Amino acid sequence: MSQPSPGPSLASRSWPRCGEDASPENPIGCPGIHVPGHTRCLAYLGDPERDAYLAGLTPGSDIDHRGTPFTGTLLGALLTRLRDPATGHPHLGDARFTSATFNGDAGFESAVFENGARFESATFKGDARFESATFESDARFESATFDRAVSVGPSVCAGRVRLSGAVFGGPVTLLFATRRLECRRTRWSSTAEVRLRYATVDFAHAVFEYPLTIAAEPDPFMVANGRQVAEDLVASAPGPEVRLASLRGVDAAHLVLSDVDLLECLFVGTVHLDQLRLEGVCTFDTVPPIVHWRSCSTFTRAFSSQPSPSSRGGPEPHLGTSG
Repeated sequence: MSQPSPGPSLASRSWPRCGEDASPENPIGCPGIHVPGHTRCLAYLGDPERDAYLAGLTPGSDIDHRGTPFTGTLLGALLTRLRDPATGHPHLGDARFTSATFNGDAGFESAVFENGARFESATFKGDARFESATFESDARFESATFDRAVSVGPSVCAGRVRLSGAVFGGPVTLLFATRRLECRRTRWSSTAEVRLRYATVDFAHAVFEYPLTIAAEPDPFMVANGRQVAEDLVASAPGPEVRLASLRGVDAAHLVLSDVDLLECLFVGTVHLDQLRLEGVCTFDTVPPIVHWRSCSTFTRAFSSQPSPSSRGGPEPHLGTSG
């Protein structure tokens, strides 16, 4: 099997590193963690050793491939060994892909992550596909880099979806039923659609270079065969509504919100609120401290029973169109 090129190595990585392909320019070499019982990572094992390791895996096995560079072929071989024969879907126990590099497309469609799914600081150089994946604990993608398209969902996550610090270079579609979505200090360099159920969302200090939509999905998600996505993992959540916790420090010029609860949203440091686009029913505790909202064809606004600025003697915000 041909060897993939490893991503950037970091001397601070705490696991035993493969070290293959070390050079004066890269004295540490491949940063992949040793396969148990070997001194190389999965990418650099000889074919007999790799085949023996893969043969020992069963659906639900814990795997640890931190720092490992993957080709599409190598990832496919790994996931094939983890497929549940009853469903045909990969089942992973505790899955550690921290700082791994996926040099081809990363296809985790319909995968079930039975424990943690850890992709912190991973690099996805091809498309990242997690359609219909199920996360039975946290889904961790902090500081990950996605060079191309990202498609996640419709998926259910029993814990938190953690994307803080991630960089998205291509278009993004996230469809999640989850309790919490954390996107602090993320950077979005293409269009994105985030459709959610049950979630409290934190986008503090995120950067949007293109339009990004955050929307509440009113009904359970459907998969391609018309079957509803099971929401048992979030059954104890307060309700399917989507609550935005923070837009602190955000430039809202490219942001679209649809049917989102803003009762407790933190707007401190948010700029270009006059260009924020609201669709459906977005509920505020009090009117944000601005004097003008840009209207749109589907714009509806609702407020809670808190007194409006006019009832307190304050000015009524202007809702006219702008050019």
